[in-house]
Amino acid sequence: MLFLYLIFILILPLAFTLGFFKTYYKKNLVALYLSLLCAPIVSALTLNILFSFLPGRINHFYISIYAAIYTFFYWKFRTEINLARIFIIRATKLIWRKKRKTFSLIATAAIVYFTILAIIALKTPFYENDGLEYAISARQIYKEKTTENYPFIDSEKTNGYYGPWSHPPAYPLLITFDFLLSKDVYSNNFRIISVYFLATLAIFNLLFFRKNSVGLLNFFLMSTTGLLMLKGISGHIELLRIVGFCLPIMNFFFDRTFLRNPKSILINGIISGLALYTHSLSLIAPTLVAVYYLTVGERGWRSKINRAWALIITSSIALIPITPQLIANLKKFRLPVADIGAVPIYKVSSLNYTFYFEYMRGIFSSFDKGVSLFRGFLNFNFFSLSHWLSLFVLFFMWKFKIKFRSKFLEIVVIFYLIVLGFTLLGSNSFIKNDRYIFTIVPLLFFSTSEFFDKLERNQLKKLHYFIIFGIFFNLWYLEKQVNYHLWRYPSVFQHHSNNIERIKDSTIGSHEIINYISRNIPVSTKLLSFRQGDFAYYSPHFVFSHLDHKLLQVFTSSSTEKALALLKEKGIEYLITPYYPEPAIYNSIIEKITSDPRLSEITFQSGGYTLYHIHTRDIKTHLIKYYNIDDKTKFWTSKNDTDFFRLKKGIVKMIRPHYVKKMQQSPETNPITSEADNIFNKSTRRYTRTVLGADSPSTFEQKDYINVDATGEYLVKIYFDGFGQLAPLIYEYASTEIVSREIMSSSIFSPGINHNITGRFIISPNIKRIRVGIQSAFPAKINIRKIELVRIKL
Repeated sequence: MLFLYLIFILILPLAFTLGFFKTYYKKNLVALYLSLLCAPIVSALTLNILFSFLPGRINHFYISIYAAIYTFFYWKFRTEINLARIFIIRATKLIWRKKRKTFSLIATAAIVYFTILAIIALKTPFYENDGLEYAISARQIYKEKTTENYPFIDSEKTNGYYGPWSHPPAYPLLITFDFLLSKDVYSNNFRIISVYFLATLAIFNLLFFRKNSVGLLNFFLMSTTGLLMLKGISGHIELLRIVGFCLPIMNFFFDRTFLRNPKSILINGIISGLALYTHSLSLIAPTLVAVYYLTVGERGWRSKINRAWALIITSSIALIPITPQLIANLKKFRLPVADIGAVPIYKVSSLNYTFYFEYMRGIFSSFDKGVSLFRGFLNFNFFSLSHWLSLFVLFFMWKFKIKFRSKFLEIVVIFYLIVLGFTLLGSNSFIKNDRYIFTIVPLLFFSTSEFFDKLERNQLKKLHYFIIFGIFFNLWYLEKQVNYHLWRYPSVFQHHSNNIERIKDSTIGSHEIINYISRNIPVSTKLLSFRQGDFAYYSPHFVFSHLDHKLLQVFTSSSTEKALALLKEKGIEYLITPYYPEPAIYNSIIEKITSDPRLSEITFQSGGYTLYHIHTRDIKTHLIKYYNIDDKTKFWTSKNDTDFFRLKKGIVKMIRPHYVKKMQQSPETNPITSEADNIFNKSTRRYTRTVLGADSPSTFEQKDYINVDATGEYLVKIYFDGFGQLAPLIYEYASTEIVSREIMSSSIFSPGINHNITGRFIISPNIKRIRVGIQSAFPAKINIRKIELVRIKL
């Protein structure tokens, strides 16, 4: 079925795209490359047109019409297809000829590498939240056989799913194609498309520059860059979005008569239209090209006016594929592009989502926002050597007085000037997410390849040590990232028919909760989840999202009675809370419901996720431990830990060796203080984990532990002031060994007021001893005042 999927989304539309691009580009390689990038996008657009004009038919109806259309184009452009086939055969023979053993070996290694990525993508459980939400949208499109209701904001019609994401439906339709062919809404074949896009983007470095050894270097560095690789194997929309961003810029690089004749205007308009169809953010690419085109090159008002008119006509053509989506967005959201703006809960002041987003993304001060502009140099896990390579190019040009101009590099400069301008004007649009800055990473690699390609052989020899360093650096990061992705999946090389079968072996907390729900809770039961992706995709139950505008009154309610009545009115019987901070929990009445054992009961816990059954019960509580922190007592000792994705260990230690101040006694009245002095907090996430009454969680003395009842329910409450992220921890011991560590639901608190945080938990079977701990993420300044541990009894 995977092979059939590739035929339909790639091979069949390739005939049309190749025939079309050959009418303009005389070079076979350019036409073939653009065709390979555009073919999947054209397949999604074709399916969209079929669903729009012929909605609600059976699977075979669409498959047959689609196959007939592109079979005709195969016959129509058979000459071009045959030329492409011959070109590929010759290129393959050239790569593996005997005289180029080293090159052949590296090319073979690249094929093995991408094969491994494809296996990982196809065999591991589907868990990326954004990807899961697009897959749910695809499932709904597949069910309705129309895109009329996309984006989906009526949860009653979608089994609870709320997806107001207003981007064009290219990615959901690529997923829908998989469902059409397999007749299985849990099929995983569509994840191959991200790996395909990664390989196709990276091979640009190899195809269009004369010095193949340099192309191979950048091909390797780009294809192993952290975020590209991770998003490639996880089924995220990121690779499609980046392809959409790169397409107009690549075409600008290829087209030597850019917008100087009607054919060029048509070609660029169509390519820009396909780019816009991938994602709303792809609008940035044609904008960058337009700015470059109007400001660089010919001078004089007449020339500028002619160029402006050409851009207006090109833009009009480009808007055609996305016009229906823009109209739909205007009807639903009164905005052409809505996305986060279409989520009403984010606008509720009492929930303080503004502080939450700024804190989590490290941009809650002007200084932090300035530092975030340099994340490309600091965040190696995402950006790898991309920005450092470009800096090295500039240094090399200065050192050896080399004249070099690159459209790619100049467009990157324009991009950063725009980002700087928006940031200075107070907008977080470009810096609120690492992925937005990351968009220009392929352009940096392309410009580096272009620069190396212009160097003489004696100049290239000076780069040998740098090249060796780059290869080993990326191999080191690659090994860490692949291991991180695989450690939780014992089923990676086992055969499972689809995703729903695959999660049965997964040890991810959300997946274990889903498996429990499927076995123990009737399908007719409604739940409210504060993480939509996993639960809406995998669970057959009606799962509300906290983002749903229909639940807004629950989160703005000031009384538990009213909130419980509203939940009951919607038929919601269970709540699912995640391990990570969520303002709709800790800044709303939900926190009181989940922390009060008289209003809710813990049904199941795993990996920081907790399933609560909402119902009243008569219980008793018994305070078994009480710690009032004062100047004379130090209960807490620290243990540093890291979040793999955020910690840039080497660079932080090198620049600021004492950037974390450990949990320590304070000379003030609040002696237990956790604080950070870290200017790189945007690209760094450092955790301090502490344990009560011991040097570290692994040490064990009889006086240190707390005796508990196996399977008993407990509550820990921490009183503090300050700001930052905080989560209670529970360490469970069998004899003297740690059996498990549970993170309670995390919270983020703004400065200026006193706070308390409550974590509830059930002791695992055969456990009779525990320790209480705290996890604090930096940047933070938290003063612990008092801790209570309470036994809950019916």
